[in-house]
Amino acid sequence: MNNSGLIIHGLLSGIIITSAATSLLPAAFPVKFRAVLMLYITVMAIIGNLYLGNILGILMVTGLLLLIMYMAKEDKIQNILFACLGYGICILGNSFVLFLLDALFGLSTNVITQKYLFPFSLGYFCALNALFIPLRKLIYTYWQLPQLLRHIKKPMLYTLAGNLFLYIIIFIVNISLGEHIGYTKEALAFNSLLFFICLVSSSILIFTCMKSFINAQQHEMILRQQTILEGYVASLEGTVDEMRSFRHDYKNILSTMAAYLHEEKFKELEEYFYRKINLPIANSELQMEAWKHLKNIQTMELKGFLYEKLLLLFTRSLKFQIRISDNLKVTYTPTEPLIRILGIFIDNAIESAECTPDGEVILEITATEKGVSFYISNTFSSPPDLFSMGKKGYSTKGNDRGNGLYWAEKAIHENEQFFHILEIQGNRLIQQLEVIKK
Repeated sequence: MNNSGLIIHGLLSGIIITSAATSLLPAAFPVKFRAVLMLYITVMAIIGNLYLGNILGILMVTGLLLLIMYMAKEDKIQNILFACLGYGICILGNSFVLFLLDALFGLSTNVITQKYLFPFSLGYFCALNALFIPLRKLIYTYWQLPQLLRHIKKPMLYTLAGNLFLYIIIFIVNISLGEHIGYTKEALAFNSLLFFICLVSSSILIFTCMKSFINAQQHEMILRQQTILEGYVASLEGTVDEMRSFRHDYKNILSTMAAYLHEEKFKELEEYFYRKINLPIANSELQMEAWKHLKNIQTMELKGFLYEKLLLLFTRSLKFQIRISDNLKVTYTPTEPLIRILGIFIDNAIESAECTPDGEVILEITATEKGVSFYISNTFSSPPDLFSMGKKGYSTKGNDRGNGLYWAEKAIHENEQFFHILEIQGNRLIQQLEVIKK
């Protein structure tokens, strides 16, 4: 074979092998990466034709797989597996087609190489790519092998890739031996049959291992879920016990307060009330200040709730601003969900602001065209995760500390009269809840 023939043969080998090695990869390789692979294979094919023959294929395929691993951005082992599969199908198909041409038309490998190299390579390239189209669909759509492989640990993936690579090496060695005896029909048939058996047995082994491993993982996941469920049930039982205890305490507190009212011991009632809700006893100045801010609130339930929160705010070493529109009346009924939501927001705002050197809380209640807007702003030491704030178990006070924000968000979504805005501006968390009139 002259120099031009060597270059053409090497270039055709580069095109076919590059296509085979990259057609089944999880993600399409960029053109520049394919060009690098094709250039590498072309050079190796020319060197093999000049000096070492097909035995150089061992070095060539090793370098090819290393280049693919280096170029792949993710799932590197999967890329090696599918590159080995594509390359193995390529050389198996090549031997099988050469065997058919020799058996049916008497065209030996040497004759094809010398006289029909270009049409043979072009036809084989087209046939190979036509085969890879349905095969790729089978692998990725029907079998969903990449998703299954992601559940397998890396040591097993390395073993599977090494197994395919070993079969390819054995096949290359057999081809090299066939090169020395003249590529007889018998040698081609033996190579094709041997590699076909290896490929089928390897595929069965891979599927069996994958299925067993995935079944074991699913069993382990079921056991983990069962453990989590048992812990959750135990937690629920503890919560129920706490609720029962709280109900008894709650009834006792109400009974005690009723007794104070019956005896008209209002001073003692006031002391008892603030002691039970963990508030310091409000002096007359604080009470007057609180009522002064709330004079424009017409809804009595909301006024009583805000009175308690303002007293709490006054007793903390925080800066605060309170602005309330004149003659404000909230028409939303019942008021319990609204008060529960505002209570969660204000309590969290106070606790967050207390963790900052210059803590400040701003409360604004204003009338809007559609209803009433509640604006709550507070400083924070570290910005909260806005995406997770409404999720169950998330708390600005630490992991698994409470579900207040979750219940507030749930109540907002369940009522079409509530419109909630949550945002961060500088070092402030802002929550705005608008109650829309019906």
